[in-house]
Amino acid sequence: MNSYANKKVFSCKKCGKEIRGLKENPHFPFCSKRCRYMDLGSWLSEEYTMEKQEYYDTGEEL
Repeated sequence: MNSYANKKVFSCKKCGKEIRGLKENPHFPFCSKRCRYMDLGSWLSEEYTMEKQEYYDTGEEL
């Protein structure tokens, strides 16, 4: 079984370049500072979004 935690080689989440894990790459899960900032820019320009979750008041306390 090859779990994510045991994986040694990954792909950069922005450009797809092959990279090593966190111990060998301080920019993980990206290959470089440039890819980290490009991804941040995508979030800030709302290129990426998260689905809104609806919450309904049932009257019960949590």
